[in-house]
Amino acid sequence: MTFDVLINNTIKDLNTELKKDKNMNFIKYELLNPLIEHIIKELYPYFLKIIIVIVILFILIIFIIVLNLRIIYH
Repeated sequence: MTFDVLINNTIKDLNTELKKDKNMNFIKYELLNPLIEHIIKELYPYFLKIIIVIVILFILIIFIIVLNLRIIYH
């Protein structure tokens, strides 16, 4: 048996095991969900800051446009 055959068989067996409902549920609920929740919890302050910066930029752009229009039409 060559090394390639051994690796291919191992990958096939692993794939078969991972597709079982019991294992799939374990991966989803015990591994992925807590990991995603933790990542979102850690990144939340950065999301909030980015949203605040975008809103401030939008307000400044509107203000500049209004001032330019006042100068043009005055």
